[in-house]
Amino acid sequence: MTKKSMQRRRATRSKSDSNRALTAALSVAFGIVTALGCGPAESNDDQPTPPGSTSSEQAFADALVSAFCEGLAACCSSRARALETTICETKIRSIVAGRATPSDDVRFDQGAAEQCLTNVRATLSTCAGVELEPCDRVYVGTLAAGQACDRNDECAPVEGSSTYCQGVCKAARREAAGGSCARTCRAEDDCFVLPGEPAADVTNKASWGECFTEDGLACVGGSCVHAPAGGVACLAGSFCDRGFGCVAGVCTSLPAVGEACTRSCAPGAACSGTGVCRQALSAGSPCAEDEDCASAKCGRDACTAESCPSACQSPTLGPAHGTAQECAGTVHL
Repeated sequence: MTKKSMQRRRATRSKSDSNRALTAALSVAFGIVTALGCGPAESNDDQPTPPGSTSSEQAFADALVSAFCEGLAACCSSRARALETTICETKIRSIVAGRATPSDDVRFDQGAAEQCLTNVRATLSTCAGVELEPCDRVYVGTLAAGQACDRNDECAPVEGSSTYCQGVCKAARREAAGGSCARTCRAEDDCFVLPGEPAADVTNKASWGECFTEDGLACVGGSCVHAPAGGVACLAGSFCDRGFGCVAGVCTSLPAVGEACTRSCAPGAACSGTGVCRQALSAGSPCAEDEDCASAKCGRDACTAESCPSACQSPTLGPAHGTAQECAGTVHL
């Protein structure tokens, strides 16, 4: 078996390898505040540079190191602690350098890099959570679905889809109601076929649709359909529309803010550790789960903002879809 074949066989559905490493670098940097109590760490005078970097990439790496260490220093100062800036810069530069995986099929995205820096500079100095989603897009693939690939990060992003490499680039798109589908998903890494539905032949496809239960949808008869609402028997024994939970086989309204909960709450609320639904968190607030956020999307450290006009969102999440012009021809989920 060739090296390339081995690489392809090992490829699994996940975020791109180099992007994950970059985000991990940012998370580790933020972790200095809590893990080291903002104190000094063991010094290292090496200043590695990512191999094959362009001047723009190097400028981004330099700016990211400065933004993180300056932000961490300010955060530490607000806690009456000190940060050894030189040591911080060495450590962060080393981590950022380690994410580089040169490939002709991966390009540097200046726009995402600038947004990544903006987010870091805007919140880290106050010790608030940093929304790192743009940092996941600093390096993006250029290969379309169906093209041969070696790594996940070589596959070009597709609006509303999760892309990954499995010998060829593949894209599993998140469908709205009425869209064609192959399977039902609870999360991007938790997809399945409902009882009685035909097996999903995703192995031989370059792209396919998926229905998400958090959108109140399920894949039935090859189309995304709304799961049943209040007072109706649960679909496949456990699924209900958004805002309803399956209780004793019947779809029942989820508890609202201030009401007791065991796991889930109505849209706009989250089940707290005390067993009571509380108001969901706004964009920029530190979070642990998607359900904590009003946008239903928790980034690496904080809740993300809504990425599209409400008219463009899935009907199960609010208003009906807007026109193709309003939504740039894309259904936003």
